Amino acid sequence: MHRSGTSMITRLLNLGGLNLGSEDDLVSKLKGNPRGHWENVEFLRINEELLVRLGGTWDNPPKLHPGWHFDPGLSDLCQQARAMIDREFSGTAIWGWKEPRTTILLPFWNHAISNLRFVICIRSPLEVANSLLGRNQMPIEKGIDLWSCYMRSAIRDSTGYPRIFTFYEDYFENPIYQIRRLFEFCGLEKPEQPEHLNQAIFHDLKHHSTETEELLADNRLAAGIKLFYIGLRGLALIENEAPVPAEERERRTSNDIGRLLELVEELNHEEEVPRLQMALAEIQTRVKQLHREIEQKESQLTQFRLTIQNLRQEVDLINTSMAWKVIKRVRRVNARIFPTGSLVRRFFDYIIKKVQCRNVRHARD
Repeated sequence: MHRSGTSMITRLLNLGGLNLGSEDDLVSKLKGNPRGHWENVEFLRINEELLVRLGGTWDNPPKLHPGWHFDPGLSDLCQQARAMIDREFSGTAIWGWKEPRTTILLPFWNHAISNLRFVICIRSPLEVANSLLGRNQMPIEKGIDLWSCYMRSAIRDSTGYPRIFTFYEDYFENPIYQIRRLFEFCGLEKPEQPEHLNQAIFHDLKHHSTETEELLADNRLAAGIKLFYIGLRGLALIENEAPVPAEERERRTSNDIGRLLELVEELNHEEEVPRLQMALAEIQTRVKQLHREIEQKESQLTQFRLTIQNLRQEVDLINTSMAWKVIKRVRRVNARIFPTGSLVRRFFDYIIKKVQCRNVRHARD
């Protein structure tokens, strides 16, 4: 993820004989990294396509489920990766690539390529965040979260493979020791005059020099992040000073850092549980509030229905009353105008009865 640190180390390895592919296939020099990124464009293309299919980007990593790299929908990319490697590195004893997205996509590459080993370059999360702020205008907090995501993925998904943890800052303090250690791990010829490789140490690109005290004092870093980085730094320093063969030293460091990650993720989980409980309590409170609102609405609706029913009854009574008054008046008129027993009188009496019956039924309904 952090290009200036990994670019410097990749260039050192390249000068020591690590084949990175044709120069035409390497990403050109860009603003922010004038000495070049040393990234193979084919690895970059495949990684970007992987992220698109997985629903993420380099700065918004996708949520990956266990075994995601066995998805048949990715088999064509796996074939492309193998074909590209055969084309670019066939017959090459020691070759490699550097592409930051690989860090969060390691299971895919472990599946596509055999006998991998990993050089994991570590830099202070605050330095990485400051660099991303300057280069991508990314908020510090997001840069720190990305550092954590990439570092945890690198450690978790390289477990069980040969790996070396190397700190960017150490190449400014003791470059000869670090270069020899790096070459030995990668199986490269030890340089007779390693000081000549000093040209690949980008002294002028060390823009963000963050002391441990500054990192610990910065409130933008969560306690878990501080513990994670300080633990990584401390374990690497302790093991580097151990009087044991290099292979055993790197194996110890690898195992200790793996255990450190387990501890950090345990602590993160413990910190996450109270947050989840608080969120759940808020949801439950909101659900209860909604239930109360629904009960109030139902009560209001019941009242509206009763009111409508009462109004209908009143209207029916009024209609019935008015009809009865009209009928009485008509009867009085009929008695004067139409004699009892006449055909016209019987017709009017029949009509009045029909009206009365209809009003009675309407009132009952």
